[in-house]
Amino acid sequence: MPIFKNYTGSIEDYDRSLDTPIQLNISYPFQSKYDVLDSNTITIKNVKSNILTLLHTEKGERRMDPGFGVSLKKYLFEQITESTKKFIVADVRTEINKWFGNEINIDSLEASNDENTIYLTIQISLKTNPDEQETISTWV
Repeated sequence: MPIFKNYTGSIEDYDRSLDTPIQLNISYPFQSKYDVLDSNTITIKNVKSNILTLLHTEKGERRMDPGFGVSLKKYLFEQITESTKKFIVADVRTEINKWFGNEINIDSLEASNDENTIYLTIQISLKTNPDEQETISTWV
């Protein structure tokens, strides 16, 4: 159910002629302003938040949707090699396309590493507005 920020009436009384965007979900990572969690509208920020949630969720972790997530824990004790990074990139690309392929384009997806950590950098854009781009950086 959408969250209507700064609106206290019923959903039937909500005037859509107000230029108030409908809030869809709570932003991830969690941020709080005035003891209220921030929420997202239908923007690249919303998609970025959803992709971060996907990347940090293991398959089988969601009770009603066990197929949601990327199984990145299986790479936890693997040696960091070029083939490991290619497998991670392939898994991440497959899952992002599966869950968000109709909303976004993956402009680039790269894996880099230091001595102990693999980092993912994902450049995405909305299919409805390819000029609006966002970079997602996270670690595996």
